[in-house]
Amino acid sequence: MTDYFRIGVVTKPHGLKGEMRVFPVTEDAHRFLTLKTVFVERNSVKTEMKVRSARLQKNMVLLALDGVDTVEAAQTYTNAVLYVDREHAIPLDDGEYYVPDLIGMDVVAEDGTPVGKLSEVMETGANDVYVVKGDTEHLIPAVKEFVKSVDTAGGVMTVRLIDGM
Repeated sequence: MTDYFRIGVVTKPHGLKGEMRVFPVTEDAHRFLTLKTVFVERNSVKTEMKVRSARLQKNMVLLALDGVDTVEAAQTYTNAVLYVDREHAIPLDDGEYYVPDLIGMDVVAEDGTPVGKLSEVMETGANDVYVVKGDTEHLIPAVKEFVKSVDTAGGVMTVRLIDGM
């Protein structure tokens, strides 16, 4: 299981006072409005930084961090990835899982036969689809009819396979 969840990527500075344009990669961009801190990854190093302000503008977030007060300072954060720790992640409802917790999970059929490893979660209009790679690739709809159980602690997902999946 992962300790950090990616929520955005800095695209460029905004204005002259250190604000940054952030492309949100989280389900709800409004979460930025209540963040007190964020982990900023630059050069493979995560640093916790205090959020000075955040506001939404169209499909972007305008974010200001303590210690970043000029356009030049903000420029150094271009392409930085923003994370929150598990404690500050959006709470899940029953039957929901964080995608990073699912990736790499062993997938087995109801009879215990190994199917492969979950390699990707595709978002579609109706429901997510799990991409499972083993001897062959399987596309499994993320619905109760096909996903029988998920054990994130044990790293195993049990699925019901049908011909053609």
